[in-house]
Amino acid sequence: HTQGDFALSRQSSAYASVLRVGKMTEFIRRVTQEDPLTGEMTTVETRQSLPCVVLPDSAVMSNGVQAGSMISQKSRKCIAAAKGAVFNLQSGDVMVWLGEGWTILGATPLDPNASGTIIWEFGVTR
Repeated sequence: HTQGDFALSRQSSAYASVLRVGKMTEFIRRVTQEDPLTGEMTTVETRQSLPCVVLPDSAVMSNGVQAGSMISQKSRKCIAAAKGAVFNLQSGDVMVWLGEGWTILGATPLDPNASGTIIWEFGVTR
């Protein structure tokens, strides 16, 4: 097996796990737009629900920092399935987990089969 094959199978199995054990989680994007005629600012909200897994504190963050040391900052690493998504997750979007809003810090799309993104890995903070 090459390292690429290993990464591909790891991502595919992560996707299967998220679909199996993930909790339907709401993601919210808020975009503020200015009305060109009135100059009035309005916020447009788009919502979607995707299967999501929040990794335990003991999971290692992608930059090598132990997530356990991040508890004071209230940060977590998550994985969400992309199937049925109406928008790609990105920094600034909000994830609602157990009734609380968590801000997405950045999302990495994973596309093991080059057939379109199937999962996102991302960090959240509150």
